[in-house]
Amino acid sequence: MNSRERWNRFVHGKSVDYVPDYEFWFWDSTLERWAGEGMPAKLTPSRCESPGNLRHELAEFFDFEYIRGVPIKTRFVREPAEEVIADTDDTETVRTEIGEEMVRFKPGRGESIPTHTKYPVSTRDDWLRIRDEFLPIDVERRMPADWDALRAGYPGRDYVLNTPQMGFYGFLRNLMGVEEISVAIALEGDWVAEMMDHLLEIYLAVVERIVADGVEVDVSGWWEDMCYSSGPLISPQMFEQFMVPRYRQVTDLLRRHGVDRAVLDSDGNIHKLAPLWHAAGINILLPCEAAHTDTLRLRRQTPPDLYLRGGIDKRALARGRAAIDAELERIKAVCEIGGVIPHVDHLVPPDVSYADYMYYRDRKRAMLGK
Repeated sequence: MNSRERWNRFVHGKSVDYVPDYEFWFWDSTLERWAGEGMPAKLTPSRCESPGNLRHELAEFFDFEYIRGVPIKTRFVREPAEEVIADTDDTETVRTEIGEEMVRFKPGRGESIPTHTKYPVSTRDDWLRIRDEFLPIDVERRMPADWDALRAGYPGRDYVLNTPQMGFYGFLRNLMGVEEISVAIALEGDWVAEMMDHLLEIYLAVVERIVADGVEVDVSGWWEDMCYSSGPLISPQMFEQFMVPRYRQVTDLLRRHGVDRAVLDSDGNIHKLAPLWHAAGINILLPCEAAHTDTLRLRRQTPPDLYLRGGIDKRALARGRAAIDAELERIKAVCEIGGVIPHVDHLVPPDVSYADYMYYRDRKRAMLGK
């Protein structure tokens, strides 16, 4: 049974040779550390010979499966140019062409998401400027140059193929910041609806092009990151009003063409939104971040056809082998209920040793029956 067959059988409730074996991924600095602890140096971003093939090589080396995405752009048709406007020994402050300003670590000096000091959208005029230049509906400008060669290679593949990443809240939050988009949803709902409708048009056009070109994807892919430690960043009522109907237009279109599985990535405590994502046609949730989501309770309280991915606390991997064993026993109890593909609940951080990660992989493979 190959990876694609295993995935599709598992997420449709059918028997498999073993539970699919996926992982979330790694910080670059983690891989750099491991190169000094026994991992081949060619598997680090700084020393790999073919960067475009690094994900495949890492998955093969660590013996796990991974999902590949159709590389059609669903965000900007071109990346905004950047200029460095200030720096320190460890960080640089960057201003982008769309008016965004952020502080980030220089390569090799640390790992974290950038800290924004200015977001590019605070008014409708800001949005229109960015929309017209960087977010046209025009699908032709969104296609990869090698599209014909790519789609010719998709039939008969043995791996899972995902649509390009979609989402309504996460991308707009990145443009506006949490505070501004929260105020806009509450006080300028028509404007938020207009922005989400524009994104919806892009997603529908991209899906229609994929279908028209005869590409059969296995799952649709979504990213939102719209929850924090205690729950969602907008109320479930607002989520249901603004987002559920728009999700449904895309997931219903895909279902009409045989794609009945949709996977969504959101960090934080997802308990309140899980049933609403399910109502919107999303039926696989990840990464089920252990620090904030009780995966056992989530599994018990959600329908059997809502699958879960992740749930293994990344922090446990840094606490030694006894902690790894205990964490795998904890997630095993969730897996025994069914409908769970366990893996680390985010990027593996650099405080995890190579030896302990390899121990985790060996123990997890055994748990999966691999």
